Amino acid sequence: MLPAAALGQAPVLFFSDLVSGPATGGENNRGAFVTIVGRHFGEQQANGYVSIGGGRAGAYKSWADDKIIFQLGHEAKTGDITVTTAGGTSNGLPFVERPGNIYFVSARATNDPGGGDWLDPWLSPESFYKNMKPGDICYIREGIYTERYGASNERANIGIGDEAPDGMPNNEIAWVAYPGDAVRFEAAGLKANILFGYKKNYYVFAGLSLWANESCIVFIGGNHRFVNNSCEGLKAHGYAAIHPSGGSGSKIYGNHIFGAESKNKLDHPIYVAYGTDDLDIGWNRLFANDVAEGPVISINTDNATVAHYTFENILIHDNIIDCRGSSAPLRAIGIVATDKGSSVYIYNNIIIGGGDTTLYQYSARSYIYNNTILDSSGSAALLLETVQDGANYYRPDGADVFNNIFYNRTGAFYVMIKDEGAMGNITISNNCYFGNGGGPVKDVYAVNADPWFIDANSGDFRLQAASPCVDSGDSRTLAVAGRDFNGNPRPFGSGVDIGAYEYTLQAAVAVAPGSSTPTSQAFPLMPGDIMRVVGSSAGKGSVNPDRGETAKIYFRGSDTGEFELRIFNNTGELIWQDKKTNTREDFFEWAPATVASGIYTAHIKGPGINTSRKIAVIR
Repeated sequence: MLPAAALGQAPVLFFSDLVSGPATGGENNRGAFVTIVGRHFGEQQANGYVSIGGGRAGAYKSWADDKIIFQLGHEAKTGDITVTTAGGTSNGLPFVERPGNIYFVSARATNDPGGGDWLDPWLSPESFYKNMKPGDICYIREGIYTERYGASNERANIGIGDEAPDGMPNNEIAWVAYPGDAVRFEAAGLKANILFGYKKNYYVFAGLSLWANESCIVFIGGNHRFVNNSCEGLKAHGYAAIHPSGGSGSKIYGNHIFGAESKNKLDHPIYVAYGTDDLDIGWNRLFANDVAEGPVISINTDNATVAHYTFENILIHDNIIDCRGSSAPLRAIGIVATDKGSSVYIYNNIIIGGGDTTLYQYSARSYIYNNTILDSSGSAALLLETVQDGANYYRPDGADVFNNIFYNRTGAFYVMIKDEGAMGNITISNNCYFGNGGGPVKDVYAVNADPWFIDANSGDFRLQAASPCVDSGDSRTLAVAGRDFNGNPRPFGSGVDIGAYEYTLQAAVAVAPGSSTPTSQAFPLMPGDIMRVVGSSAGKGSVNPDRGETAKIYFRGSDTGEFELRIFNNTGELIWQDKKTNTREDFFEWAPATVASGIYTAHIKGPGINTSRKIAVIR
């Protein structure tokens, strides 16, 4: 496939990690590093460039078709970030250039505590915590960080205590992984990697690899940004991998949330609670989570109608939610206990293998637009139901269900409504139904036909040109879902298409940011995976060398290039390494014949991948 720029596709921007920062200071005095994510940038920079308020970026750390990391440079000004390629100039993301300190932390620093600058970094993140103030940015260098570095009374790697300052609008306090470095926080004996014990505002955590026995991120307060993190948590019961617990205006963008093993339905990879408002959950990938029936994303607080917990303007969009592999049929999204006046927007998501009821709504007003929902099992892909829970009576305040594809090869019902007379207005229109007969009679504009995906078996859910879903949608969704999963504007033709993808003549890669095209199911990477360890015959990340077993570490990059695997023991000592060149998707095979039983960390670095997985050696 030719690069997007060569095909004449204009670049599209989805989000950035930082929304403000200084254009001077830091490495080579070129200011803050900023990561932007989107589509159609081109696999190589060629003549492309990034502008900030009209001034060109000072330097580039990496350039891929869906992600660019650049340094602001002296020309940067307050205004929009844009990307210009041979295909045109992108939409803009607002950015404020302003004064502020840029600090550095390195686990390999030679001085203790160090000075915190590029040439003399701090040895410990604790130094940044003790010195941080509004507008400060700290770039953390490669290493495995296992201690408490924040408030001493919080059970977390980074505990935000009462003494911590608030960030300010356009003067956020940012903890960011240095570009290209594997920065891993481990909370084996702690409650969380990042824990806000007190209500604080305007923090950024970006590019970090988080591993926790319980929760990765628990936060309260407003206008936080959690961007491009790898979150592997819920090895034991902990309620949530990411847990918004009140406040408003926060963003959860571009994270990989995976690896839950608690087998507990009270656990959720994302658990929205206590009347959180204006929460934006977008472009994430949630996969390989075993929390029994879950759901994966829960919006819920017990006693909500009595205690008046209202959840206003919750956005869940452009995510891949893969429910396969749980010990019980795993549900995707649950709108459970909320007070009247709550509103939830669910759009442009790709949801795979949801169990029992893939989406279910007991309360709130919902807007369910342009999702592609695949192979649901159990009673229904979508359930609307009233619930009496003690003194609390929950009922859906209404639902608009437009332009969704219900692709049920498993034979589950598409939509089930119980006690509709007690609910607000339920409108179901212009959805596509396939696999279990026709859709509900309530959908008078139903498309009862095969949607004609390009290749459903290999995870390519774009529409073919002759698909009956093309131009068959309802345009009332455009104010919310004006672009599709790939960032293409709707409508492309004479009408809006049904499903997460808008058909275009030059369709883009059919996966979420930071990944690559899914391959056939014979290769053991699910949609959303970039790395997986397969050890024993059961396919888990464990290996018994006494039985002749080896660990295969599969990976999928964003481009052809060199990939390096390094394996560390629990003290951080490098014990094995290997490289693959001129490849994009392959595997390493490790035979741990001479190592002791224990937990080892496998880290792969290469084009579009910089992440780690655990391997258990059991003799």
